[in-house]
Amino acid sequence: MIKTYVNKRYILLPVDNDAQVSKIEFYEGEGDEKKLLLDLDCKLAVNKTDFIACYDARELLGKNAYIECPDGVEIGQSEQKVLPEKDEYRPFAHFKPSVGWNNDPNGMIRYGGEYHAFYQFNPCGRDWGNMHWGHAVGSDGITWEERDVALFPDEDGTMFSGSAIEDENNVSGLKTGIRNPVLLFYTAAGGTNKLSKNKPFTQRIACSTDGGKTFVKLGGKPIIDCIAEGNRDPKVVRAEELGKFLLALYLSGNDYALFTSDNLLDWSMLQKITIAGESECPDIYAFKRGDKTYRALIGASDKYIIGEFSGGKFVPLTAVKRLSYSEKTGSGVPCSYAAQSFSGTGDRVLRMPWNNIGSPSAVGSCELGLMQEITLTGEGEDMRLNVSPAKETVEAFGAEFVKSVPPHEKVCVPLERNAYLIKIECDCDDFELNVFGLHIDADAEKGALRVGKTEIPLCKGEKTDVTVIIDRVSTEVYVGGVFATIAHVCDYSAPELNYSAKCETYSLTVGALKNIRSRARKMSDRNIRA
Repeated sequence: MIKTYVNKRYILLPVDNDAQVSKIEFYEGEGDEKKLLLDLDCKLAVNKTDFIACYDARELLGKNAYIECPDGVEIGQSEQKVLPEKDEYRPFAHFKPSVGWNNDPNGMIRYGGEYHAFYQFNPCGRDWGNMHWGHAVGSDGITWEERDVALFPDEDGTMFSGSAIEDENNVSGLKTGIRNPVLLFYTAAGGTNKLSKNKPFTQRIACSTDGGKTFVKLGGKPIIDCIAEGNRDPKVVRAEELGKFLLALYLSGNDYALFTSDNLLDWSMLQKITIAGESECPDIYAFKRGDKTYRALIGASDKYIIGEFSGGKFVPLTAVKRLSYSEKTGSGVPCSYAAQSFSGTGDRVLRMPWNNIGSPSAVGSCELGLMQEITLTGEGEDMRLNVSPAKETVEAFGAEFVKSVPPHEKVCVPLERNAYLIKIECDCDDFELNVFGLHIDADAEKGALRVGKTEIPLCKGEKTDVTVIIDRVSTEVYVGGVFATIAHVCDYSAPELNYSAKCETYSLTVGALKNIRSRARKMSDRNIRA
């Protein structure tokens, strides 16, 4: 067993993606005074190293902490962050941390003129585990700067999903300076690390009083104790129609619960709700129509119900409907999953999903989806959600090629190694599009848009309006108010777009991601290259 004292900010862990998982444990003290501070799972390299996982040990400095891990592993330390020199599969437009695994977006908030995106993060490998909250900040919703880890595992568990809200009126009493507190609501997943053995899943709060730069967990009793095994993913919003804050929590099976609070600290259960075929990661959207406020309650797979509060309770007005047609991966989780909306965006409902698309990259896996906007259409039981790329997303792309295309004419557009937004407006549901090795076709007879094995329904008799955003390892397709995310590695040896349709195409627009070099620089401003 190797014993190494922590004396620098970053621990450099050599990772072999093919190795067995090893346990790394951090302690302080000796003998009877020996105390476990942190434990991590990592595929530690002995024979070959695929990349160096640069673990932020700032919370262990000054504690005379030391590492225990298996023999034969060379662990380094550094005062500066050390990152891989190259990742040929890094997306152009989508956010992905420099190394490691990421999944659910958490704590999405617009605060102080910036978007903050937190996310489930394993800094020690490209597989799920060791859940931390990663953190990225951006001004335009598409260009992100990776920040320091926001939440670390502790004695209550690893850090599972949740949400964020600005306490504008200091109802929590946590304000200490001129800035309004930012509260992160998260699940402490007890029993998912050695340090929290035999503890349940509970809901807790961390607070920032420095503008979202650093967060301190509120100690003591959780804000919501364990109700059902595995209950998780608290989503908090302000419900003006109730005059309270509202929290949605996943319980188990297809069941969720709603809670209310006046001060963001003390919560009372309001009711339980079932969304057939849904689980995990609830979100709550608000849509104002005159003096009425309609609410959508949506789960991780984008199945939702729309309703309103009446008599102090949420009353569904529609059956369960579906927003995403993303195909499921081998694990049974769709390629688009666990989307979360931003707080602090006024009446606009802006959100980002997790693109569960994996990656051939040796240094990391998965990415966050691009920003989407959700609107409400229809009346009564026919109300439904409509999803489209947010204008901030669309504006990040140029429009270098715009052309109307007569029936059966074949169009070929040369492309560069970049991300592209392609928009098609045509009269019928019969066209073919090939781009970077991805084949997309609209089949009028079947009433479906096919992207590989994925099918998205088309509304017959309506003008077809399709938006495709293709990036290095993923593609997002929007049509008829719904969407799908597809895992696809671009074939840049086929650098062209080919298109033809059986009907009149009013407009075929092809635009590359703008300012690609400046975006790449901003992503790496805080990085030291190995």
